[in-house]
Amino acid sequence: MKALDWSNLLNHKLILLYIIHKLPGKFTRKSLVNFVLANGLMNYFLVNQYSLDLVDAGLVEEKEEKLFPSPQGDQAFHFFIESLSPDTIETLDVLLERARAQVDREEALETDLEVLDENDVRIHLKLRDQGKDLAYICLAVSSVEEGEKMIAQFRKDPNQVYQALFTSLEDF
Repeated sequence: MKALDWSNLLNHKLILLYIIHKLPGKFTRKSLVNFVLANGLMNYFLVNQYSLDLVDAGLVEEKEEKLFPSPQGDQAFHFFIESLSPDTIETLDVLLERARAQVDREEALETDLEVLDENDVRIHLKLRDQGKDLAYICLAVSSVEEGEKMIAQFRKDPNQVYQALFTSLEDF
């Protein structure tokens, strides 16, 4: 393997290890792939192969589908971190700060559409804050389309939905 290829391989794996180290438990393998692709850090095949390599090497652990650095991964991270350029680290830090806000928002919401039969469709909406449930709503809706529309609205602005529900119950 040429030195350039080895350097690229190490750099790409370090980028993945850096992401997982900075946001432990915030990514599944699928969401890691989406994050890396959305930010143009590497291609689909590389991110899949290298993330699998990190798990197989014992540097990253999967717990309930979430990715965490293992103790060996932490050691490797600290040993090789200087191999990443300051520009790469700065770029990753900016991207990860945005990702943290997005992941926190996604973790705060849980939605589900349940079709019991063609005349019985329900939506389940849950809003959490710092891991504690604020609201859980189960509504019967007239159709899958209506349910999907309501879920989209809830995902768009859950605080508005929560506030409107809270206000209407308070004023009732």
